[in-house]
Amino acid sequence: MDHGAGGPWVKWPGHGDLRTFVDGLAPDELVAAFAKALTYPRLGGPAAAAARRLGRLARAAGTPEEQQALAGAVHACLAALSSAECRQVDHAVYVLGMARAEEAVPALSATPPTHRARSCALVTHEAAVALARIGSPAAAAALVRIAGEVEAGRLPTRRSCTQCEEQVALALCMLATPEALDALLGLTRTMQELWQEKVVHAVARVADQRFVPFLLELCAGPRRAAGLVGLARVATLRAAPAMLELVRSDATDRRTHRLAAQALAALGPRAAYVASPRIWENRGASPRARRAFAWILGRALTPDAGPQFPEQLTELLADPDPTVRAAAAGALARLADPRTDADLLNALHDPDYRVRARTATALGRLPRTVDTMAALAHVATNDPVRCVRSAAHAAQWH
Repeated sequence: MDHGAGGPWVKWPGHGDLRTFVDGLAPDELVAAFAKALTYPRLGGPAAAAARRLGRLARAAGTPEEQQALAGAVHACLAALSSAECRQVDHAVYVLGMARAEEAVPALSATPPTHRARSCALVTHEAAVALARIGSPAAAAALVRIAGEVEAGRLPTRRSCTQCEEQVALALCMLATPEALDALLGLTRTMQELWQEKVVHAVARVADQRFVPFLLELCAGPRRAAGLVGLARVATLRAAPAMLELVRSDATDRRTHRLAAQALAALGPRAAYVASPRIWENRGASPRARRAFAWILGRALTPDAGPQFPEQLTELLADPDPTVRAAAAGALARLADPRTDADLLNALHDPDYRVRARTATALGRLPRTVDTMAALAHVATNDPVRCVRSAAHAAQWH
């Protein structure tokens, strides 16, 4: 790819050898080639490869020569953005963000007329992420202002409004300051189409109580997993009824069922008082719901919980389903209530080997007593199933 005397001084290879070629350039040669490529509309591939190499240099500490080259690349990007000849705006903005060039904040937060007519990538997409990477107070303020303009629909762009919202939302999640979360909340209230899964997962990881309506809305659609992750992080009782319905429903897929149970368990002891009446009264409806109930109690309760919960778990040790009995044994071990020791010892004689193995492991987590150690020693020697003997033997030395 030769552009003659007027083009870049380097002859770019085809796309297959482009990265190898760029990685072989000296830092000063890389900057010179990148600066030239920024002004040619047909050199998007070379400009992207050079930008990625400069981004790797920015992430690493680098030698003094590399640091000097990176400073030269920042200067070249700023010069290109201020020029009407720049044809690779997105790659220049990417390098400025990776270099965390605070001096680039005014250029990144502006809308030069030379770029307004093309795609406004400078202010809506790449620039938002670049400002989040810079992370200075000035950059944060500029990003929040851009988010406000996107929310109000005042940014002219050829790309869809949803793409603008997604990129700005990701940038706000990267920043995660109180001001950024305020702006992110505004975007969630005005989004026109459902965002991509990676975007809603990013929002779920930084969400607070104010995002509960948005997270509940996600739970009703195809982004349910992200909504459940966010609700588990927020841990609010407002979401408990919806989570209980997902746990009780037989139509819920396994992943959703697990995430809903985790969101309930994140409520702590409050989860037990909310879930107990709704699930305990319908014990015959679904073995999976009873198993989830035992699991939630084991992770949500503290040893000083009310007496009704150990009693309910003790009753579950007699459940017809062996997986429910095994889950109840594990939950009782987490509660560590001395009143349930006799019930756990009886569970060592359960006809299902899975229950005996789980009970042996659970007893190993409890305070050691003469009766417990004697029962574990007997199981480790005499149980007919090898995995049960191994669990009992390991519990003796836990």
